[in-house]
Amino acid sequence: MYKYFRMNYSGYFSDTFAQKEKKELASVKGLISVKSPDDAEVIITSSDTVTEKIPTQAKLIIHPNSGYDRFNLEWLKNRDIPVIVGSPIRQIAVAEYYLSALFQHFSSIPTKTTWDEKRSWRRKLLKDQRVLIFGQGHIGTYLEEILKKISKSVLVIDPFKNLHKKQIDYKNFDVVISAFGLNKSTENFFNKDFFSHCSDDVLLLHASRGKQVDISSLTTFLKENKSSAAYIDVFPEEPFDLNSIKLPNLHCSCHVAGVYDNIEQNLIEFEKQVLLDYISLNKEEFLQKYKNQNLNERKDHPFLI
Repeated sequence: MYKYFRMNYSGYFSDTFAQKEKKELASVKGLISVKSPDDAEVIITSSDTVTEKIPTQAKLIIHPNSGYDRFNLEWLKNRDIPVIVGSPIRQIAVAEYYLSALFQHFSSIPTKTTWDEKRSWRRKLLKDQRVLIFGQGHIGTYLEEILKKISKSVLVIDPFKNLHKKQIDYKNFDVVISAFGLNKSTENFFNKDFFSHCSDDVLLLHASRGKQVDISSLTTFLKENKSSAAYIDVFPEEPFDLNSIKLPNLHCSCHVAGVYDNIEQNLIEFEKQVLLDYISLNKEEFLQKYKNQNLNERKDHPFLI
């Protein structure tokens, strides 16, 4: 029998989530839930899990979240076990947040209650926009495929995948999308220096990791460049005082880009599938299937990417 233990639950889960998860995972043949992490070989974590409390005998960690800030390179090297991250769970939702922001910014429909004789609609078409995406992970890849069909051009920068490591002139882009993970090279990335190289009417879409943006630099830039705009869903510290940064060209939401109906069920289905594969596949097959979601595949750098 394979034994698993759920370390803890994120605060945004519903009151019935734990019960639904346990019931669904109980249907996996050969798998049982145990009351202590010390008795389990499979550990299920959340964004609040303290990694130091994960027992050393664990052979697999399922982390059904897109953020993995709790894990670090030294810990992974010492443990050397698969840590499967749930990036696909929120991939489409976050990508659709970005697409929604794009259409809202460029093509928000001018609803009328009386007939407009001039039939006016001042707007720029997406087909004329040049898009720059930072990061070619699950979200960046999905967005690149779609935006290539509806925008003028799309460029993806991801130095960890050897994509355009050379200096890029940000002024050549109309839209900048943040789709990369948080690490030492991306922390405080959107800062005063970054914005100084942008065009004065750039659109920034940011729903990746909060500590990647310097809010003060962003608001200063937007005040000085009123034709620019930003849609921000994550912040360096949360909850964030949104009243302190009210600007007409700054659109804020509260870390909801990855939220959608049925997310809890999809999260459970993700855990269940990983467990089914862990039980039925041999080690080589399992590692190959989850190569892009395994944090242990990201250790060949000075820090965890």
